[in-house]
Amino acid sequence: MSNFINVTSQDSDMRDSYLGYDVTMVRSDGQLFYVAGAPRHKHVGKVVVFQKDMGSDTWKVRHHLDGEQIGSYFGAELTSVDLDSDGETDLVLIGVPLYHASDIGGIVHVCHVRPGENFTCIGTLRGSVNYPLGRFGAALSSLGDINWDGLADVAVGAPLEDEHRGAIYIFNGQIG
Repeated sequence: MSNFINVTSQDSDMRDSYLGYDVTMVRSDGQLFYVAGAPRHKHVGKVVVFQKDMGSDTWKVRHHLDGEQIGSYFGAELTSVDLDSDGETDLVLIGVPLYHASDIGGIVHVCHVRPGENFTCIGTLRGSVNYPLGRFGAALSSLGDINWDGLADVAVGAPLEDEHRGAIYIFNGQIG
């Protein structure tokens, strides 16, 4: 059996948004959610959180986060992180690989997942400065606890950093 989640047929606002460019699953308070990126939505991108309607087999939009910069591809890459290995998602990382500033090429938003609440972005990860075309955040992965401190760690890819040789950043998990 498969589920087909299609808000684009109901909402013309989502046309050409590339909804589903990346998708991740979130477990929170015993419920499952799908989080889908739409990096071309209104040219700034959008991340949509879907929740299953308990009374039927349909999925409804619960919440969404909008990008801020034109052409940044907000939501092009997503990953969920169970920081403390308790089976519940604690963070969702949102890649924005085409974000640009004078010396930064790409960012990753760190969003907190709390049961019964909408996601709240609480921080931003960045790569090395002086790579304005680095595409930091083009790849994201939750690695589990690779440094044995009890907290999950994540990897972030920046394929055009270091003179187009690419770079991989490892961020060790931390509380707070």
